[in-house]
Amino acid sequence: MVFYISFVAGAISAVFIIPLVYSVVKAFLGIGPSGEVQVAPPIQEIIHTDGGQYRSEENYAPKLTGKLLYWFCNFLSTPFGRKWVLEKLMRKNHLFDSRKRYLPEAATFYPTPPFVPFPEESVREDGRNEKEEIETLMYSSAHKNSSDSDGFVFPTILDYLDSYRSGRVTPAVVAERIIESIHASDSLSPPLRAFVQWNETEIRKQALESTRRYSEKDNIRPLEGVPVGVKEEYLAANYRLLNGFSFLPVCAQNLDRRRQESEPVERLLRAGAVLIGITNMHEAGVGSSGSNINKLHQTARNPYDTDRYPGGCSSGSAAAVASGLVPMALG
Repeated sequence: MVFYISFVAGAISAVFIIPLVYSVVKAFLGIGPSGEVQVAPPIQEIIHTDGGQYRSEENYAPKLTGKLLYWFCNFLSTPFGRKWVLEKLMRKNHLFDSRKRYLPEAATFYPTPPFVPFPEESVREDGRNEKEEIETLMYSSAHKNSSDSDGFVFPTILDYLDSYRSGRVTPAVVAERIIESIHASDSLSPPLRAFVQWNETEIRKQALESTRRYSEKDNIRPLEGVPVGVKEEYLAANYRLLNGFSFLPVCAQNLDRRRQESEPVERLLRAGAVLIGITNMHEAGVGSSGSNINKLHQTARNPYDTDRYPGGCSSGSAAAVASGLVPMALG
């Protein structure tokens, strides 16, 4: 019996371990298809020559999924893995070639848009600060409140700000309603799954601070109390950076975490927005359907037809805004 259990355990281990070892050995020895590095021709030859094409090169990288991918990421995070395997894989796949190639022209995007220089004298010529500039843009004639329309609409950023300033509602009350709405949307069948991470304590803390500022008229910021969602590929304090995955590889933990927030998130918070939470996304952001099949995230749904996907890799942000949970979200 003991022999039988040991044999089965060894066989199962071999199924997972052997492919991993094989991939590591191949990467270490540099085994795999290789091709001569081709220098890209000048862009003029590509544009003005009929049928001009780049010649694709064969690259090599182990194809791993699931547990093997998880273990491989952990292995690449070790000193040996980084030095002898990760670097070898990067070289084998020509990721360092751009450092050695000579490009005959500067980087250019085609078609080239016309360049219109911005007159220096018109930059804040009236001495307005950043807050005043933002408010001027938001309240310009090009932006209208949702109350101007008789159709089916959700509150806009301006609607939230007007309600807060008039005292009709407070950011704290709005935050409580959004928290209730998120729970209600995820209790549906199928669940909306617009948000995949949210911290109710942190939401209430930010909302109460905005409420205090309105009450005391204390340095009210341009987006004070406006709820916002952030896609799971942005750094945000108190939240995990998962990029749509159901696990957090060790190699993802080695990112530069000196910053608590990505620049867009930091600017929103500095402007007074209340971060409601982290929105769903296509796994790794590598698809356009918005589907995510892992158990942690599940697939975000189109709020107008839950049998359909929202589309795009920022599916949760789209669903959050389209359902009215928040008036804006980073995607």
